[in-house]
Amino acid sequence: MPPPSFSTQTISQLNVPRGVLSLLKDVKQQAEALLRTPSPGQLEACQAAIQALLADPQIGVEVAEDNWLLHFDGDMERSQVCRTVGERLSSELLDVYYQAKAPPEQLRPSLLHMLEALVLCIGAQKMIRDWWDVLIVPSLASPALGEADVARAVRLTVFLMMDVAPSEYDPGEESVRVPSPAWQFTQSVLDMYIQSAYLLEIASEKDDDEDEDVPETTALLAQPSLTRSLAAALSLFGSLRPLRFLHHLDEAFDNLSAQSTILSLLMQFLHAHSMHAYQIMSTHLLDKLVSTLEITESTRVLAQGVTCLLMIVPHIPMYLVRDGGVGVANMFRVYARAISTPVTEIESHTVPSAHLLFTLLYGLFPLHFLAFIRAPAATLEDLGDTRLWDDLVNPTVQSRSLSLFRCHLVHPNLATHERAAELNPKTWQSSEASDRLAQCMSLFVPQPDGPGLDAPSPMLATSTTGDAAVSDVSMLRNELRFELYLKEQLLIHIGRLHRDRITDAANEAEQQNLQHTSRALQSQLAALQARLERQRSEVQATSGRHVQWERELNAKLSTYRDERRQRTMLVQQLTRDLEQSQRTVAQQAERISQMGERLFNLESELQLAAPRLERLHEYDATVRQLGRRLTEWEDGMVMMQAQRDEMDKLLMQWENMQLAVTNSERSAREHSDAADQRAEDVARLQAELDKVRALAERLRTRVEQPEPVAPRAPAPSDHAEVEALRARNTQLEMEMLNLRATLDLQRANGMQHDPRTEWGVPAPHEVALFSPNTLAARDPACDDDAVPPLSLDG
Repeated sequence: MPPPSFSTQTISQLNVPRGVLSLLKDVKQQAEALLRTPSPGQLEACQAAIQALLADPQIGVEVAEDNWLLHFDGDMERSQVCRTVGERLSSELLDVYYQAKAPPEQLRPSLLHMLEALVLCIGAQKMIRDWWDVLIVPSLASPALGEADVARAVRLTVFLMMDVAPSEYDPGEESVRVPSPAWQFTQSVLDMYIQSAYLLEIASEKDDDEDEDVPETTALLAQPSLTRSLAAALSLFGSLRPLRFLHHLDEAFDNLSAQSTILSLLMQFLHAHSMHAYQIMSTHLLDKLVSTLEITESTRVLAQGVTCLLMIVPHIPMYLVRDGGVGVANMFRVYARAISTPVTEIESHTVPSAHLLFTLLYGLFPLHFLAFIRAPAATLEDLGDTRLWDDLVNPTVQSRSLSLFRCHLVHPNLATHERAAELNPKTWQSSEASDRLAQCMSLFVPQPDGPGLDAPSPMLATSTTGDAAVSDVSMLRNELRFELYLKEQLLIHIGRLHRDRITDAANEAEQQNLQHTSRALQSQLAALQARLERQRSEVQATSGRHVQWERELNAKLSTYRDERRQRTMLVQQLTRDLEQSQRTVAQQAERISQMGERLFNLESELQLAAPRLERLHEYDATVRQLGRRLTEWEDGMVMMQAQRDEMDKLLMQWENMQLAVTNSERSAREHSDAADQRAEDVARLQAELDKVRALAERLRTRVEQPEPVAPRAPAPSDHAEVEALRARNTQLEMEMLNLRATLDLQRANGMQHDPRTEWGVPAPHEVALFSPNTLAARDPACDDDAVPPLSLDG
């Protein structure tokens, strides 16, 4: 037991708000009073003080209710004030507990009340350090405490176990994970239960008269009340955190001596929470269980393991068929191990549920299972299991399986399915675990026991010795759990069938109602159709009379409408004429009035403007005289500007003519040289053409001249030469024609165009001058406006 926490720092010295400090002192005083004189009234006062402290906004912790574990969030962050207050409050309560004079058995109920209310404020780690060994473990092991107080200790234990971070159960980090103190504590609780159960079993096997001195710790662990309390805590922990519970079972399963206890816990978990059975696939517990069942020598472990598989396999068929059916192969190996257990061992102790495993495997995988019974090694190899197989067990497996097969019906899938369909995950997606288990159990037909059956005996052998009493009770309890689990699954299946039946009955009743309604509506429809036919005939007769009446009325109506239209048109025409006349009279009267008024105004203005009009006439004469003079001056200026422009143009023409003469002389020389060269080429080509023509004539004469001897084909060399000469002749004629055409074109251009244009001399208005003042000058012949000649008179 750890020593009390004597701190030199008082509550008044804590760095917390003053209101929280006052509430903390009140809680301490109420706790001291409760531990001095425990009473219901004092307990209520203490609970009220604790609730007031936790309700403070600075603490930020909700008051614990009856089912506070169901709403507990392990990731809840406490404020700094809450941590400080919780640690200090735990130390103060621990000091008060050690200083109390009453026996610890009397103080534990009150302390459990207070700690359960303050547990969210104190925190899990502080609770483990201060109260686990001091209060919680003795409370779990104390047979004197009431059920309510033990339940509080159980809830506190589960709270401490739930403090592990979820990331520590991540399977991706399992190989490099370093267990935290919280994880180690949770595992230690499981180990404590395993050790307590083992010590309790050892103690029950000893004689009652033996009196040995055992350590206090061992005596505490051997208490039946501690075993029950830890089992309740583990069960509650498994219901709240099933995956974490399975992880800790996986961790503890490596201990060979604890496997039986672990399997009992697993069966209890699967019985109470079968809907979480699939989460075992997130751990290595199933693989470890299968590996253990294949090699274990303990019949008890084998029986418990097979029972666990019977409760797990209906929930995970898709997991078993993964990777080509390796999980199915493992189940077959476990079945072979269970069915081949020696008969003497079966009769002496317990029996694994081989016939139930046969029923389950035969119901789920009939084709592969029968193939395994016929040829175990080949079937396992087809399923991807390459491990060695002992052929010595084949006769035992086949003979005992045949005895069990006589107790089962023929599976329907043997006639409707193929082996590959059993390993297809889609096959198992549309069914539930209860349906699968019910289907498997429906294939089993119990047979009357007889002396000639080579089948396992009942689940437990009849043994009344004291040494095996605890073991028998444990096995009976496990068998009861399996039977209850089987009953639960069958009830679920029955409930589903009942719901389906009710649904089918409701659908059938609804269908009958719909049929009755349909018949009633059909009879009504027939009556309505007959009535409709009668009404149609009446309507047709009435329609004929109405058509005749409508024709007569339409004729009269059209006559009336024509007369009315004519009268209306006449009235409208007269109305328009009247309105037009009225408008004309009004306009004329208004115009006469306006003309009179205008005439009066004009006469008045004329009298007033007579002197001004005379001055305007004088101004007009003066303006016309000044305009004539201005026009004469502008004409003189325009003439002077025109003469200046003419002088500039003449100068520009003279410069252009000089440039044209220079260009003409240069172009004449170039064209003369080109003409001479072309004449020489024409003469040379003419000579070559004459030679070719002469040669062609000689060849033609030689070809056309008859010979006295028989005609023969010309030599290939002469024919090729003739063709080459002919092509050369054609080319030369084309060149000569092109040259002649070029010469004719040049002569024609020389006669029709100006020589300056022919020889590349630009026109005067196209030559650019060098003076900036003459850039825009043009040829006078191209100008549109005639410029007057220079006047020499000055």
